[in-house]
Amino acid sequence: MNRWITAGLALAAGGIIIVVASSCAPDTSAPTLAPRSTANPDRAGQTIALNQLPATPGLIPFTDTACLNCHIDEARLTTLAVAEEKTESLSSGPG
Repeated sequence: MNRWITAGLALAAGGIIIVVASSCAPDTSAPTLAPRSTANPDRAGQTIALNQLPATPGLIPFTDTACLNCHIDEARLTTLAVAEEKTESLSSGPG
């Protein structure tokens, strides 16, 4: 009779351990992203929702065309190009 009580208690303890261990498993589902309002220090008391921000920030247009023209001029690039000189490497030669 004592064996049946010990076996029953062992099974009950094992069941409790399994239930507790399965409830402690981390949640691996992906979070759902919802827009939040953030405070802007430039505007006192106003908030802007993240989904209402402009799609692209204000970019300054490229105006330095002199540099661009120099770098894409093929004739100037070929005249300024310097051929690499072959240098003797330490691993060349017999042995």
